[in-house]
Amino acid sequence: ISDNVSINDFVVLPNGNVVVYGYTSSTSTSWIKLFYANGGLRSIEPSAGSNFLRRFSDGNIYYAPHSNSEIRVFDTNTLNRRTTPWFGGTTPTNDESVSCAPNACGSLTSPRSLVQLTDNSVYALTERYVNNQSVGGISKMYPQVSGIAPGQVSNAKIIGAAGAKVAIAGLDSNGFQTLEIFDPNSTAHTTILDGTNEIEIGAMSYRASDNQLIFSGLRFSDNRTVVGTVNLTNNSVSIGIATSSKLYDLQAFG
Repeated sequence: ISDNVSINDFVVLPNGNVVVYGYTSSTSTSWIKLFYANGGLRSIEPSAGSNFLRRFSDGNIYYAPHSNSEIRVFDTNTLNRRTTPWFGGTTPTNDESVSCAPNACGSLTSPRSLVQLTDNSVYALTERYVNNQSVGGISKMYPQVSGIAPGQVSNAKIIGAAGAKVAIAGLDSNGFQTLEIFDPNSTAHTTILDGTNEIEIGAMSYRASDNQLIFSGLRFSDNRTVVGTVNLTNNSVSIGIATSSKLYDLQAFG
């Protein structure tokens, strides 16, 4: 890779090969290439970048080319792009009209964020439109595509992996900050924090050792940044730290 090239994203494969999304400034061209561990390379998308680049649990690379309504798959066994897109296009593996009804999948090809659960399923925070208003929605992206009906959070702002569940923070229908847990197995939404104790969640992280969701956010009652935990076994909440400083990221270990 020369000085004429910038790297936007990459995924390292177990055999040492690397899938790279980059940009060549002299030709103003975005591209996706496979770089072999021995130094060779081959083109996957010669003139397209991607809204995301992720390796899912089947070992293949999923990506969504810019200015395209498809999610494509680069097969790491055949080292070729599959001819049938995963989502979108004319003959997708997942038919949007079926898999997303009656709940729209939103802009699944340009998700705001992706989270992977302990069962290797992948969920996306997407933009969808309700009464001509842009709101955040939740969709399942892998191993099947499906829309998720909203719970109390009608406008999702941030999502996080919570073991085998999805943590969803955003606004309810009255505009109050709300945190809820979505269980894919039961399809139930459980409200954890609501308008009676508003906290604008800014970051979330899951700690597997004790099955707890750690979050940080702005507590409206005293205008302080707090760090708290949700015990996902009984959904109890504990606030442990309050500060006047904003936290930009949160990582859990263990």
